[in-house]
Amino acid sequence: MKKLELERTSLFTENIPEELKELDQWVVYRLEYQPDKEKPTKPLFQANGERASSTDPETWCTFKEVCGAYETGSFEGIGFVFTKNDPYCGIDLDNCKNLETDIIETWAKDWVDKLQSYTEYSPSNTGIHIIVKGNLPSETGKKKGDYEMYDHSRYFTFTGNLVDVELACIEERQGEIEELHKFLDNLSRSNNTEASFLEGHKLSAEDIQEIISKARASDNGEKFSALFEEGWEGLGYSSQSEADQALCNYLSYWTDSNSIGIDQIFRQSKLYRKKWERKDYREGTIKNSLDQRFNQHNNEEVKGIPIIRLSDVKFVPVEYQVDKIWPINSVGIMSGQPGVYKTWLAWEIAVSIASGTKLFNLHECKKGKVLIFNAEDSLPDTTRTRIEAIASHKKVKLADLELNHLNIISITLNEKKFQEDFEITVSKYKPNFIILDPLINMHSLDEDNATEMSKLLKFLRKINKEYSCSILLVCHNKKSSNANGNDLGAQVRGSSVIVGWRDVALFLKKKKDKIIEVTTYNRSISSLAPFFFELKIENNREGNLSKAYLKVTTPDQIVDEKRQEILKSIKSIISEDGPISGNKIQKKLEMNRPKCLELVNDLLKSEEIKNTKKGLVIND
Repeated sequence: MKKLELERTSLFTENIPEELKELDQWVVYRLEYQPDKEKPTKPLFQANGERASSTDPETWCTFKEVCGAYETGSFEGIGFVFTKNDPYCGIDLDNCKNLETDIIETWAKDWVDKLQSYTEYSPSNTGIHIIVKGNLPSETGKKKGDYEMYDHSRYFTFTGNLVDVELACIEERQGEIEELHKFLDNLSRSNNTEASFLEGHKLSAEDIQEIISKARASDNGEKFSALFEEGWEGLGYSSQSEADQALCNYLSYWTDSNSIGIDQIFRQSKLYRKKWERKDYREGTIKNSLDQRFNQHNNEEVKGIPIIRLSDVKFVPVEYQVDKIWPINSVGIMSGQPGVYKTWLAWEIAVSIASGTKLFNLHECKKGKVLIFNAEDSLPDTTRTRIEAIASHKKVKLADLELNHLNIISITLNEKKFQEDFEITVSKYKPNFIILDPLINMHSLDEDNATEMSKLLKFLRKINKEYSCSILLVCHNKKSSNANGNDLGAQVRGSSVIVGWRDVALFLKKKKDKIIEVTTYNRSISSLAPFFFELKIENNREGNLSKAYLKVTTPDQIVDEKRQEILKSIKSIISEDGPISGNKIQKKLEMNRPKCLELVNDLLKSEEIKNTKKGLVIND
């Protein structure tokens, strides 16, 4: 076994933060090699040469003392001990720097950039140590692969050899600590190659570095480096999945079809993302790369389009965000003329998902985070008030819901800056459902231009796929939509690509007496039969909106309910003012005379009232 030879640490004490120097939590160490061990051990010592322990404060020294002991030449380096009483946390990224090229691996650089705190090279110069302020979510430290993080009962070696002069101060990074901790938890749960189809052997850090170096130096090294270090945008790939496949194709050649090795190296690339932890996606991509193995003689990609046997495609049952209406991770539209309660329905869906309650008290909803942007209504006066009224009817508190609104006046999602900001927001908040209302106010494009709209919709589809979230676009109908007859899709304002983009569509149409008809369309499941709803609102004593909900009904049911209300009013008038004539009842109700007399006759037939010489009275 090849030993990793370590030289005595060079100290740049002037770069070590003063706030650490002031603490009496320092030790020195020596390097001791053991037979058949690649790395040496680093036993701890006090400045006086006696043994020290990372859990015994009595054995720790001042910074000045350990620097003096180091200068004697008796020790290889110094270290700082983390405790529960200090605010510091240490993050160790191993095997992330190439000694020949001085290049830092992309996966490590990403965390350096994210943490933006004191960062130095390790004594071997192949690793990186980052010091931040914050506490680990767990009682113990975390170690996974080339990652380690501790906040007490452990020590870190210190060199003062800064990675970047701008990363010389220790910063508060509690959120980032929790993010890294969660990332390592997910990595631990999902990175179980033994339980998958993956075959081959695990590569050592040296093997991985050698493979990467050879791939960079090859004829296709420029393409490989771009994928490995830069990602996929701007490289001509239509999606990241396509770029993932391309990188795995390269790795298949350079690892000699070692699928475990492909997985190891891919995780160090810029392309690595949450989706890679999906077993079906990871293994499918690697399997395709093995099938599309490079020509070993000229290192050229195999020509042609990969195929898959249909019988090998696994059936995946549909999961619903809203039962029978909206499958999980789907994109869709809602359209209709003004006054059909499109926004009310969008809000009803939002509150139902955020609260995990039934839509219309009928359709089960999978609880999740909801992100909305409403461009047409006042956020405090209208949007919040009405959404809170919906929540009140569902007997849930708005404050308890993961329901957020973009805090901005307007957005133009066709512009690169807004796209970048929107994607950052989605990546941080991780919503399950996004509502953009209305589409026309989300861009500055010609809505009838198929080419322009396709680019915007492609971006939204990317957000949908990359971040596993549903997107609902509220759309307007054309002013002349009635001319399109029964073709509901053709009535939607703008290019036909908008309708073609959707997985789900909800088409709203006003019927009589403010009854709204909803026609659904779903690409992957059988669509529901058209249904009807009406808006119900309740005001408090002050006349302010207190509760609101959408009630599923039928036109006949509405007519009957209205009829019953009028019959009740007629009986009330007769009871209070009777005996009374039918003409006087009609005048009091200010309704159509024949209709009023028709209802009076119905009451006479049912013997709920009777006619006397003096007029109509209640039949006791």
